[in-house]
Amino acid sequence: MFVDDDGTNWKGPAIYRKRNGLTGIYFVPYPLLVTDPDSITLYLNMGFTETFGWTIDELIGKKIVFAPRGMRKRTKEKIRQLIRDGRLELGETKRMTKDGRILDVAIRSAYYEGQGDEPDSIVTILRDVTQDKKNSRINDAMHRISMALPKYTALNDLMDYISMEIKDLVGSEAATILLLDWERREFFTLGLA
Repeated sequence: MFVDDDGTNWKGPAIYRKRNGLTGIYFVPYPLLVTDPDSITLYLNMGFTETFGWTIDELIGKKIVFAPRGMRKRTKEKIRQLIRDGRLELGETKRMTKDGRILDVAIRSAYYEGQGDEPDSIVTILRDVTQDKKNSRINDAMHRISMALPKYTALNDLMDYISMEIKDLVGSEAATILLLDWERREFFTLGLA
């Protein structure tokens, strides 16, 4: 018997017992999903629910399809490779949430053959790297801006450059920088992109 993240008891397949080194499965801080080779859900933790939106009651015993449409064939190929090799570090890929958002995730999976009446299982740990990638893009933009400061002696030109960086960073069609004139107590615009 196991205690899930929320403190409730969970009776999982015997595969999660100590012989496979998985007794600490509920301590994984990242989303964790256990399926059979046909993607039928056997278990998921609270991290999975918090990140992707589905609860264990919604998915247990059901097939989960959360790879975006264009990636499903590759996902099936990777599952076959995982079953053949036993372990797979997929690296970064994309997965959908219950509400349709697409997240960038890092995936590691392991395949365990069931013994007796135990099902074969795939244990997958997913880490949402969407925010990490966003932070990296922001840091890169800040670095480019700081390196460009000496090139721009006129404030208008600098604000135009910064506006272009922001526009590219957020993926918008336009960006505006508002400045506050403390003496006049009013905002004004210099940079438009």
